Amino acid sequence: MEFIGHSATSCYLSSTRRHQIPAKLPVVATLPPLKPTLPDACPTPYPHRRSLTTLAYRPANYYSASKLSPVYPLSSSQVDTRAADTQLSELCGIRVPSVYSAARNALYTRYTPRNWFDSYNRLLQANDRTQKDSECLVHDSLRLEEELADRAKSNQQDSTRRLGDKICDTAFWKSELDTEISEMVQENNDLLRSRRVTEKLLAETENQLHITQECLYNRERRQGLDLVHDDVEKKLIEEANTVRSIQDCLRKLIDDANRQEQLNKAALHELEMDKANKFMAIQLDEAAHSMRNSSAGIHMYEGVECIDQTQSVPETWNKQVADIIQRSQSERAASRMLRERIAKGIAHASKALADIWEAVNASLAQRIREVTDVRNQLQASLGKTLQAIAETEKEIEDLKKAIKDKEDYLRTATSRLNTRLRRPGMENCRDPAMVHLICEVQQLKDAIKTLYDQMHLAENVLQELLRLRTEKEGELACKNNSLFIDREKCLALRMQWPGGPTAGAANAIPCPGNTVSSVRACNCI
Repeated sequence: MEFIGHSATSCYLSSTRRHQIPAKLPVVATLPPLKPTLPDACPTPYPHRRSLTTLAYRPANYYSASKLSPVYPLSSSQVDTRAADTQLSELCGIRVPSVYSAARNALYTRYTPRNWFDSYNRLLQANDRTQKDSECLVHDSLRLEEELADRAKSNQQDSTRRLGDKICDTAFWKSELDTEISEMVQENNDLLRSRRVTEKLLAETENQLHITQECLYNRERRQGLDLVHDDVEKKLIEEANTVRSIQDCLRKLIDDANRQEQLNKAALHELEMDKANKFMAIQLDEAAHSMRNSSAGIHMYEGVECIDQTQSVPETWNKQVADIIQRSQSERAASRMLRERIAKGIAHASKALADIWEAVNASLAQRIREVTDVRNQLQASLGKTLQAIAETEKEIEDLKKAIKDKEDYLRTATSRLNTRLRRPGMENCRDPAMVHLICEVQQLKDAIKTLYDQMHLAENVLQELLRLRTEKEGELACKNNSLFIDREKCLALRMQWPGGPTAGAANAIPCPGNTVSSVRACNCI
């Protein structure tokens, strides 16, 4: 339906702008009555684009073309309907009372029933379409949510399973590395024992010169004031000037043992590094495997899927650990062959020379007794120092506890003062309670300061005790080191052969056929 104009705005539009007509029309009852017009007062109307009498739905037998006097142009869409110039004043020579003029004006504000039903039907149809679209959207959203939830759950379960498989693979290779590490450690310990036996037997089979040089070398490892030119050192130098002998074969075996030990350590280090990496990988994979949507500590890491720090693929990963184990097995085989060579070389060691053996041994024993007495005195003094340190530390803890107790009292007193400061007006009185609280706070601060001073004094005493303990422990370590060198390195080495350095050299052979190498009488050669 077309609307050419309406009295609400007194707007008459062409067909090109009919879509801009407002949908809301004024109610007839709200229109003001027409003003009475004088007989000869007929305003000149503006020309109309279309006659209102030609409308098909309006009667043309009673009303003639109306004359209006608008104050706005016909192209305007906003006109004041209550203005005098925009109201219907007369009908082409026929004077109409004001009540008919109001009814006449009301005809221009009405829609037809067809318009009313069309608008209502369009509203219902739009509502039906929107409701249907909403239902379809809800259905599609639920279906999409279920599909994506199932897919996410399936992907998470698959990732969990793959993580479990990776953990099993890593744990398998870690167990293989553990086995190889234990075997390599055992082989390295066996080689170390064989080397020590070789060194010991080299000293035995060489001569007293070598034993003396070994003892002198060991005694050079003494520390501090214990590095003294004592009677033992004089006797050893005297012994070194009297004997000469060397056996190159045993030295070469020792060099080979040291070289093989380094290779074993390198292989062992490689095994342990790979084991540590696999242990860390298992820990991280287990942490990732145990993560769930409800786990604490999970976060959103944007872009982490774009970071690629991988350094291997499953094939190279398996090959790398297999190569490490194979290299370790090769080194173990070489170490085992070297131990067999050492056993055969020790079997041909010879014996010789024993002239001033007992004199050096006696001098060593005397020196050991002297150092032992000094060490015992230091230990007793260190025990008293440790007891004093413990008592001082306990006193410091008691002082700290006392300070804490006083601080609790101080917090209470200051809180009371702070609370009483909020008393209103004249109630904020400096009464005896407040004076006593102020005195209490001052006394508590003085007490805390006194306790802090006492604690600082105790801490200074404790620092002095700790310094003394450090000095005594250092001196005790020097004495223990000297005792270890004289008793374990020198005297023990010499006391293995009461009659001389070569008395029991023929029987001190490491047996390569024994799983745990030891120095014993070998019956297999």
